[in-house]
Amino acid sequence: MDPSILVTALQGVVDGVIITDTEGTIQWVNSGFLNMTGYSREEVLGRNPRILKSGAHDEALYSALWKTILSGASWRGELVNRRKDGSLYTAEQSITPVLDAQGRVTHFAGIQRDITARKRVKEELRQSKERYQALIECLGEGILSVDAERRVLMVNPMAESIFGFPQGTLIGKDFLEFVDPADLPMLGSEAERRKRGEKGAYEVRVIRADGDRRTLQVTSTPQLDANGEFQGSMAAIRDVTAEKGLMQRLKLLAHTLDSVDECVSICDPEDRLVFVNRAFLRTYGYEERNLIGEDVAFVRSPLNAPEVTRLILPATLAGGWRGELWNRRSDGTDFLILLNTAVVMDDAGKVEATVGVARDITEQKRAEAELTRARDEAQQANLAKSEFLATMSHEIRTPMNGVIGMTGLLLDTPLTQEQREYAETVRKSGDALLTVINDILDFSKIEAGKLLIECFAFDLRLVIEEVNEMLAQKAEEHDLELTLEYPSGVPQHFVGDAGRIRQVLTNLVGNAIKFTPRGSVRVTVDCLGQNDGEASMRIAVQDTGVGIPAEKLDSLFAKFSQVDSSITRRYGGTGLGLAIAKELTVLMGGSISVESRVGEGSRFWFTLPLSQDGEPEEQADVTGLRGLRALVVDDHEVNRRVVTDMIASWGVRSTCCVSGDEALWELRQAHAGGDPYRFAILDYQMPGMDGATLAAAIKADPALRATVVVMLSSVGQASEVRHLKGASLDACLVKPVRQNQLLTTLAAALGKKLKTDDREQRIAELRAKWAGSMTGLGLRVLVAEDNAVNQKVAVRMLEKLGLRADLASNGREALAMREMLPYDLILMDCQMPEMDGYEAAREIRRRERGARRTAIVAMTAEAMSGARERCIEAGMDDYIAKPVRLDELVSALQKWLVTQAPD
Repeated sequence: MDPSILVTALQGVVDGVIITDTEGTIQWVNSGFLNMTGYSREEVLGRNPRILKSGAHDEALYSALWKTILSGASWRGELVNRRKDGSLYTAEQSITPVLDAQGRVTHFAGIQRDITARKRVKEELRQSKERYQALIECLGEGILSVDAERRVLMVNPMAESIFGFPQGTLIGKDFLEFVDPADLPMLGSEAERRKRGEKGAYEVRVIRADGDRRTLQVTSTPQLDANGEFQGSMAAIRDVTAEKGLMQRLKLLAHTLDSVDECVSICDPEDRLVFVNRAFLRTYGYEERNLIGEDVAFVRSPLNAPEVTRLILPATLAGGWRGELWNRRSDGTDFLILLNTAVVMDDAGKVEATVGVARDITEQKRAEAELTRARDEAQQANLAKSEFLATMSHEIRTPMNGVIGMTGLLLDTPLTQEQREYAETVRKSGDALLTVINDILDFSKIEAGKLLIECFAFDLRLVIEEVNEMLAQKAEEHDLELTLEYPSGVPQHFVGDAGRIRQVLTNLVGNAIKFTPRGSVRVTVDCLGQNDGEASMRIAVQDTGVGIPAEKLDSLFAKFSQVDSSITRRYGGTGLGLAIAKELTVLMGGSISVESRVGEGSRFWFTLPLSQDGEPEEQADVTGLRGLRALVVDDHEVNRRVVTDMIASWGVRSTCCVSGDEALWELRQAHAGGDPYRFAILDYQMPGMDGATLAAAIKADPALRATVVVMLSSVGQASEVRHLKGASLDACLVKPVRQNQLLTTLAAALGKKLKTDDREQRIAELRAKWAGSMTGLGLRVLVAEDNAVNQKVAVRMLEKLGLRADLASNGREALAMREMLPYDLILMDCQMPEMDGYEAAREIRRRERGARRTAIVAMTAEAMSGARERCIEAGMDDYIAKPVRLDELVSALQKWLVTQAPD
């Protein structure tokens, strides 16, 4: 054949053709090579094919290539080459040696085909297949592909999980192997539809590898070839066994729910209605077909705020929602419902449905609105009544104070015995009437919301001791033992309203004394718990009185309530005391209760949350008393326990005896044993050997003479006991004994001086020095104080000094009393209703206009800096801080009352 023909043929070939000598020098290339590489013929002839090297292959590849062709064998493979412009292309190449007649290699002929596009398509197909496979495997539904014979061709992990087979073991199996035999006819019909090219959705029951039966929801699509011939099916499957079970349970539940009156609705997780009961249809006026599948917002009223309705579904899915909501009936009318929602989840925690239970509360709300209006009207009427009572109480009290004051003046004049008895009767009757009026006023202030709770530091034990001391005289008149049990270790320093606590306790203790003909009245204190600087304190008052019938206990704290009408006739009172005590306790954040048995007595107690005082006054140094022995002698068990509790807190060792004979034996035994008693604390009135006889016996015994003897007596026996002091007694105290008084007495008997006893010692000295010293001097004192208990405390202090005091419950009454009587001194509380002490003082100074000046001493619980200055600016002369101490009161009286101080 003519070689020119062959060259022409090669020039027309698309593939690149290259011929080199045995050294690799290019001898000839065709046009296809030039087109493929971008070089011109002149640029490649005489050069080596290395100009095409891209660097993508190791030199080892080229060494192996040359070794192969030099041996006379052909080489085939793929190379990544570089064009003249630097771009890369992939070539499928073959290099064949050209041999001469002797079989020697003379040239190499190479052919290369550009397969770059083919490689790119192949890579894209690979990546596409991987993405498709990943998508199939990640789908939340099972994917299954079967051929025309229903053999499994492809399955994703979810489908394998649904059927319960290990990965890869489903391929090639007949799908019918897993189908419940009962569903085979249905599945055959579906297969015929696929062959006709129809899509379909159906449910089929299958049997898993472990034998478990499941219900699957299947969506199937036919797979056809290019000619439209049926090749198999592709199906998406979802296990709906749980949903079917839920719907079955819901259907059973629906029959039950149809019998209830509440509107019940069930929604899917997207808040679409899937069930409503008959009450729902009846209330809303819809047919079931009009609601199922609709968003529940379909029945909501536009009266609802969007931010409310928007939060219902999220709140329900988070656990539940409850609230009032406006809904709309089919006729367009709106009504109010109370809706409760809840979420239903499967075992895996997936939301299956939400349930709503609603009740039409439109009429209920209308009725509540009417009740609220009626209640408000009643409260307004009650408030008007309370204000009327307050006004009338003031109107009555002002002339009553005048009557009492004038009677006091009359009693200071020379009178016959008969006239004095008449005047005393008038004064006592006025005092009783004033107590009734004060109760009514206090209760009216509570009902009107005008009673304020103060807050200042106080000693709870001291408050209770003061109440017991104030009521000790009444207890003695009834021949009652009045005691306080305040165990050591129980907190006693607090911040709160000591005045109101005193008022509640005075009422309870006063009632106990009033209704106890014989026996005892015992006040006990305990701490129920402490937390973050607050203590829950319980104060109980127990008596051995007449008791209260069980059927009367519930009404005991009601207004104007008595156990029966004869109580008022026999004992007096308004029936407001306990009602006031309850209201005050509640205002302080506490509660009050009672238990009682007829003929056995009663126990009242109130519980208060009190803030503990972080900086109480410095306590006494009792180092000198620790380890000493004290013998407590009293025939009354409670009295013995009270005293031993007191001294135990100071580290004093104690023993108790119930009689004088037993006490003498115990004292002598202790002395003989080398551990004598340092103190003997005796009750004055005991059966057999009384306290006086026992004290004389102790002092008469040389072995016991060094024992410090302290006698405890009642108020009425105090004067008798004082005559014994010095002879057989070292000290005497009046019951109920304050803890600080007993501590001071024991320490003084030992010649000790306690840092915190100075005040108690001064008070004792002042009592002895000033008691009755102002009697007959014609001095008059007005106490302006709104708290009834504080009034009693102030009046009692003044009476001990021989001064007669009148009372005013606010600044306005104080002004009226001063106009009627020429008072020498006014003790003015600063915080009072109607007119406070500051305003009253300013008005008094305005009215005096240079005339006789009445001394005004402020009494206030204000301890803030500037309180004294504020009082002075208002026109007052001096300032006493609450709680008022006797020594401070005496000091003010000495300063502002014109009188002779006793020597």
